[in-house]
Amino acid sequence: ENEILSRISALTNNTRPDVDAVMESLLKGSPQAHYNAIRDRLLPKQKLINDQVVALVALQKKQAAAAIHEAELSYAYAQKLMLVSGVLASVFVILIAILVSRKVNAQAQNLEYQAVHDELTNLPNRMLFLDRLAKAISHSHRERVSFAIMLLDLDRFKEVNDTLGHNVGDQLLQ
Repeated sequence: ENEILSRISALTNNTRPDVDAVMESLLKGSPQAHYNAIRDRLLPKQKLINDQVVALVALQKKQAAAAIHEAELSYAYAQKLMLVSGVLASVFVILIAILVSRKVNAQAQNLEYQAVHDELTNLPNRMLFLDRLAKAISHSHRERVSFAIMLLDLDRFKEVNDTLGHNVGDQLLQ
């Protein structure tokens, strides 16, 4: 582009003396000499200048088309990148939700288990016993069947804790 502009400038500067000469001949009053100078000297030089201007316009059109094409490619790439980023973000959100949901469910199950089992022995506690007893009574009335409860008692357990320590008492319960 700069090379073409330099050529146009050089051709224009080179043509200036011929234009001045034609103007001078026109002022002297010889129209035929004026027409001959325009035809023989100025028109060929103007054609060269015109050819360079056409080449410059063609080059600029080509550069503009290339820039537009590059912009379109960049835009398409940005669209794809945004789409992929959005999909990945959605997948991550779903994965995080699944992981959190599983963790919450596991914690809920653990809390539910702890609520109805003894921490030391992992045996059902009084709350679970009362729930199962209510269900057994209900079942017994509905189905007209009987059931039994067995109780186990450790006599003098307090003495085991007091004399041998709580660790031994815990082992005995386990």
